[in-house]
Amino acid sequence: SYKGFIDYLIEEFIFLKTINHENILRDRSFNLAKTLDMKKTNYPLYYIVTEYIDGQQLHEVYTKLNWREKAKILLDIIMAIDYLHFRGLNYGGLNPTDIFIDKDNNIKLLSMVSILEKRYNMYFDSFTKDFILPELYINREYDNRNSDYYSLAMLTKFLFIKNSVGSDIKEAKI
Repeated sequence: SYKGFIDYLIEEFIFLKTINHENILRDRSFNLAKTLDMKKTNYPLYYIVTEYIDGQQLHEVYTKLNWREKAKILLDIIMAIDYLHFRGLNYGGLNPTDIFIDKDNNIKLLSMVSILEKRYNMYFDSFTKDFILPELYINREYDNRNSDYYSLAMLTKFLFIKNSVGSDIKEAKI
């Protein structure tokens, strides 16, 4: 059930909305829909509005990037993660399907509400599981900075060492 997640958002969205970093998609609003298709809803129906980026996921373009472009992307990601850690948050699910790149190689990480929803539902597919700290599968409460450090290390390996991580990308439920 989403009740626990919705309750969390009701309590924490005002704080999550303050996350404002150039490399993280922003969560703009969270609200209750009162009508759907011009009809009053009979049950609580919530929606989230998130910033949009016109780009591709990192796993779709990383083979076309040179070493310097990959290094810049990695540094941008590290700066975004550092920003979150400074504010007491962990990303906890960093992987190439949640990193978007525009035509100028600017990156944006999936918004915090979106990544929290994935973590709440424990949604890790055959590709993204390689980037998740193994302890998180056993204990959801283990979420700490180590999960982000592990993901950063696996992402570095993915970007710079051919066929090292996520070799089953074609099977991934993306």
